Amino acid sequence: MNQTRLLIPGLAAVLLLLLLPPRPVQAQEVRLTGGYGGAENSDLIGGFGWGIGIRYFHWAGLGFGIESDRFSRTFDITESSCADDGLGCLQEPVAYDTDTNTTSFILLLGLAPNDAVQIRVGAGRTAGVIRSHGIGRTSGRDYEVPDSDRGSGPLAWSRGADGHVLFFEGVVDLPGPISAFAAYRRHDVRMEGCGEGGTTFLCGPLNHWELNTGLHLHLFPRRDEP
Repeated sequence: MNQTRLLIPGLAAVLLLLLLPPRPVQAQEVRLTGGYGGAENSDLIGGFGWGIGIRYFHWAGLGFGIESDRFSRTFDITESSCADDGLGCLQEPVAYDTDTNTTSFILLLGLAPNDAVQIRVGAGRTAGVIRSHGIGRTSGRDYEVPDSDRGSGPLAWSRGADGHVLFFEGVVDLPGPISAFAAYRRHDVRMEGCGEGGTTFLCGPLNHWELNTGLHLHLFPRRDEP
């Protein structure tokens, strides 16, 4: 994805924020979410999952956060399975279990059409790990796929499926210290699980998306609130 195009919504939101009066946010947020994801160029990536995160708003409408999301999917792909001597090959469905784990460092810009609704746009960096393992449904053979983790730690910039994230989010205030939200996210990453024998499922560029819905729990007021 063209990175210049990713900046356009953020720049537009900044200009609009300059024209709007300040709106105090109720509190800092803990994000709890469930959702579904997928990828146009991979049948293995995505599935159902959940996420958590922490957001901090130092100014009204402008904040940052760190979030972790996990998705898993099982998908059958037909593979060729052969005996060690190269004879007796057969085509069989292979069940691949794939886990996608992303840690995102994000900047958020919020616009408030009214007192109960906020529309947000955000962007940031994604440090991701994707692991997959296949088992032949006929032969029971293991189909190993090099995972993308380089062993650099959970918050490193080079985990193996790293890149950028862009998202849009709508937030509605509920009674008490809670708000509900729905969000669309798109990750633009490069996977490094290439192995020694050439290209694998987890090698090369990947654009994957997520649809999330959940709750924000507001913990404490902003520093500039009374």
